Amino acid sequence: MLLACFYYRSNIEALEHSARLEHFSPLNEQLPPVDGLYIGGGFPEAHIHELSANAALLNDVYVKAAEGMPTIAEGSGLVYLSRSLAMNDGALHKLAGVIPAEVRTTDNLQALGHSEFEIVQDCAIAGRGERPRARIPLFRRRTRPRCPICLQNDPRDWYSRM
Repeated sequence: MLLACFYYRSNIEALEHSARLEHFSPLNEQLPPVDGLYIGGGFPEAHIHELSANAALLNDVYVKAAEGMPTIAEGSGLVYLSRSLAMNDGALHKLAGVIPAEVRTTDNLQALGHSEFEIVQDCAIAGRGERPRARIPLFRRRTRPRCPICLQNDPRDWYSRM
């Protein structure tokens, strides 16, 4: 299943080998019956009013993830899974709450490039001890807390800024 507007083609192709993908819009649709959730990137702040207004979908995503449904997110998909997104104008928008973190938009570039993680607990995308690489978000920062399943190796990176 897909949610948001930006996906790496290689990830889609990998998922297509073992799953039937179901596309839907998080702006105005409900969660279709699925066995997993893949949330890509994009610019949630551009549609934050619609995203946060779709309370039924946000609740369904939270409940399904809490029940153990495999949920993978990248880039801004992680923002969608967080508790909230605080905008520069002070507005606070409730999101899914799967990740116990709050995200804040900024006017300044926070980071650029890629970083390597160390997985400290087995999860859907990697096993304990593996070191996947990830793109670093640009104009957003997570305010708290740290991710419970991974440690980032570079202390200057986005996840280490608190």
